[in-house]
Amino acid sequence: DDDNLTDIVALPFRDLKVTLSWDTDDSDLDIHLIRPNSDFYGGYWSADYDCFYGAPDPEWGDNGIEADNPLLALDVDTGMGPEEIALASPQDNGVYKIYVHVFNQHGAAPANATVTVSVEGNIIGEVLSASPLATTDTVWEVATLNWPENTFNEVNTFTTHTALNGPPH
Repeated sequence: DDDNLTDIVALPFRDLKVTLSWDTDDSDLDIHLIRPNSDFYGGYWSADYDCFYGAPDPEWGDNGIEADNPLLALDVDTGMGPEEIALASPQDNGVYKIYVHVFNQHGAAPANATVTVSVEGNIIGEVLSASPLATTDTVWEVATLNWPENTFNEVNTFTTHTALNGPPH
């Protein structure tokens, strides 16, 4: 009878990884991966649309399927990273945004940061911050990634946490 049947959902394995590293011991930088089509909902710092230390494993893609959810494995708050967001099988097509937030500079020297994006183990983009990250609440708009085409576009500009409607912290 139907009570003994199990539904199996097969998702293609595409393995997207976004990695942040930096060169100062004390500064606290945070990687953000913003889900496609989230601009209307705020995106940045939204628990449903932003994978970051405040929402390290949000529910994306198909509800209840772990492989299509991003995961921030470790929030490094004492400097140098790396921080990495992994998404085993992205199901949300569109433009992902990649940001880095200077959560707290802790009086450290300005940080030179690098973000690397890879798909299936192959680096498709790497960006070095256009200038050192020196001020708490600076947000580095790193790049966009058009999925599933894997079109990587370097942005490499700066804004602020307040300009993106980030909450007080």
